Amino acid sequence: MIKITRTTLCSLLSAAHQHDVTDVFLHAFTDGRDVDPKSGIYHIEDIEKHMANTTGKLASVIGRYYDD
Repeated sequence: MIKITRTTLCSLLSAAHQHDVTDVFLHAFTDGRDVDPKSGIYHIEDIEKHMANTTGKLASVIGRYYDD
């Protein structure tokens, strides 16, 4: 498991896209204690928009509050 910022994740997705990497799957852990516990959906939406323009698929989401 790697803790990563959205900026860094988007940069990695863009680099993968530039190098024609297609099998990219994101497993999101949204239960960080340093952010609003209900903010995960906004992060996921932003990342999904970026993946739509580059590469990657959301494979799973897990966290304390993601199902509320």
